[in-house]
Amino acid sequence: MAHVDALSRAPERQENCVEEEIEDTIIESRMRVLNIAETDALVAIQRSDSRLRRLIHILQKGQADRTKEEADAVKNYKLVQNRLVVQLEVEGGTGLLSVIPDSMRKSMVNAPYVRRHIASCLECLLNKTPGGKRPGMLHPISAPKRPFERVHVDNLGPFVKTSSGCEHVMVVIDVFSRFVVLFALKATTSRSVVSKLQALFQQFGVCEVVVCDRGTCFTSRKFKGFCSERGVRVIYNSPRHPQGNGMVERVNRTILPVIKAEMQNERSWDKCLPKVQFNLNAAVNKTTRKSPFRVLYGYQPTLQNALVVKALGASEWQAPQESHEEIRANIQDGQQRYKYQFDKRRYAGVVYDVGEIVAIRSAPQHTGQSTKRQDKYKGPYVIVETLPADTYRIEKLIQPSERKQVTTAHVSQLKGYYNHEETEDEEEEEENEEGGEGSESAGVFEKAEYPSELSDESETIIEQSGPTEQARPQRNRRTPNKFQDFITDL
Repeated sequence: MAHVDALSRAPERQENCVEEEIEDTIIESRMRVLNIAETDALVAIQRSDSRLRRLIHILQKGQADRTKEEADAVKNYKLVQNRLVVQLEVEGGTGLLSVIPDSMRKSMVNAPYVRRHIASCLECLLNKTPGGKRPGMLHPISAPKRPFERVHVDNLGPFVKTSSGCEHVMVVIDVFSRFVVLFALKATTSRSVVSKLQALFQQFGVCEVVVCDRGTCFTSRKFKGFCSERGVRVIYNSPRHPQGNGMVERVNRTILPVIKAEMQNERSWDKCLPKVQFNLNAAVNKTTRKSPFRVLYGYQPTLQNALVVKALGASEWQAPQESHEEIRANIQDGQQRYKYQFDKRRYAGVVYDVGEIVAIRSAPQHTGQSTKRQDKYKGPYVIVETLPADTYRIEKLIQPSERKQVTTAHVSQLKGYYNHEETEDEEEEEENEEGGEGSESAGVFEKAEYPSELSDESETIIEQSGPTEQARPQRNRRTPNKFQDFITDL
């Protein structure tokens, strides 16, 4: 009989044990339960608990910045590797015990609850992709007031190496006029990018804002120093979120087939870039309703169809500044139309607060094997700053080194971790199971035991729910479903 054998191996209880030794044994046994390989899960759930998060926020402050109430509230608390612990005296010495949130009491100390485990499962957070509409509305960029006030930059390639050694195309587009400038690059180094950008500034003047991705050529010290010396503000879009640099990405989609149609062979594609640039700038833009060349210079260029253009009167000159207000109005009208179409497939999304735990969408890692079983998300990360346009600055919760891993992410790339709160039925099941015995231990606290000055919201809820609980009719307590197959009344 397996159960008899298991009971026979249980340690015998000594008759001369005192109450303090029994309590120490309980604490040590529970600490063994807590010493698991799920430190990341414990830290993440501590940050998702509103009361513990406020304690952590106070501990992250300097001692000189804490008020007297805050100092008293965190008197026995410490942060050890981002984990909230409490310092208690045990047999004349001191020990550090992990603070267990309410939602983890049964899963880590008492019997596991399946529903709570599923709702707070980190494996599900990292592996399941939500369906339906994606979060995040479209936030149009305000229209500039003049040409080359704001430009978008991106590198396209690599292509087949040409006879001159070029493999990439640097694409620059002006937001106001939609004027496109193409540069052939031998490599996407910071030196080559800075030299081409310097040539652009010498031709059209220094712009105020440059929008680009987080390629190493744009995040290098050389590129940042070049822009800083000229008063150019650099805006980076979030990793794996090309919509932030969507204007130049849309041009890239047009350039590829045009280059393929114009080139004579694969090793001479760089020679057709001037013609591709001219054709793009001579075509009428759908948003501005004028060609980029006319917006910039005031007339429509002529080349092969000069007689046709002259007969239609399209080459007449008009002062460019006279059409700036019209073009700006056309840009704003087009942005509203694009926003309406885009937002039909989106919803506002969740607003995350600083300190919340999230996971970020992960790109497949090509290892030569199937990528279907790789995690769809990576984390946990913590929100450290709220940025405009549904963007957040996040950092890894467990830092592998002293150098912090900080990045930005759009709300469509994030998935929040929500701490499961006990329902009324679960609380009744807990009372029936424990028989009214307290479940507190070192580092495990009930809601009422948290510092009162840090639980203003909790106190308000308790005061409002008190009269309601007294007024509601009494009901018979039902046996929990997990005990239906057992005899509980002896």
